[in-house]
Amino acid sequence: MWQRLADSISAQLAHPKGGPIGWYVKYLFKKVNKPLSQSAVDLCNIQPHHNVLEVGFGTGEGLKCACQKIQDGPGKIYGVDISERMFTETAELLYMEIHNKKLELLLSRVEKLPFNHDKFDRVYHVNCYYFWRDMIDGAAELYRVMKPNSMMVTTLSLKRLKQAKKRGLLTKNAITDPMHYMWCLENVGFEDVSMKYVKNKLGFEHQAIFAYVHEK
Repeated sequence: MWQRLADSISAQLAHPKGGPIGWYVKYLFKKVNKPLSQSAVDLCNIQPHHNVLEVGFGTGEGLKCACQKIQDGPGKIYGVDISERMFTETAELLYMEIHNKKLELLLSRVEKLPFNHDKFDRVYHVNCYYFWRDMIDGAAELYRVMKPNSMMVTTLSLKRLKQAKKRGLLTKNAITDPMHYMWCLENVGFEDVSMKYVKNKLGFEHQAIFAYVHEK
């Protein structure tokens, strides 16, 4: 019984679709991902002129923070997600940001991003890379759409990841090892890839992975 429930939760974590389990997953996103999203945005050091991408925006908490960083400049925030449900709910939540052309949402997988080369100054994602179909392809696409002299930030909680994996709440093929993810980033061209232990403004301890594009 528990295994079937755990499998349903893991499937919804990878691709939220609604229903009672979907409601629970949305609750988890807000509780767990919100502080990680806020931290990722802060660590990106977003400037008003930046074009910024969030991969797997979920409930939109990170996008909301990012939009505040560029509201007085010519920059723009973009978000991609594979969940139609998250797309619809986030579009409603951030209607004014979309209306004012400071935010654009798209349904897309990270392995095939609908953007031109060298578009983004900053990229960030939260609790995301373990759900990608192909980590190398996803990393290569992110490198492709990032400008020279740009930066990407990934935030996660290794402690909570370990707990989720122990309870069977992640898909069986999910690769959570941050060292493998960092190797993929370096393999496609990212430089100065490092992981740091950080605390957010409320003292929540977590990890942040930094990766840079210097020259192309």
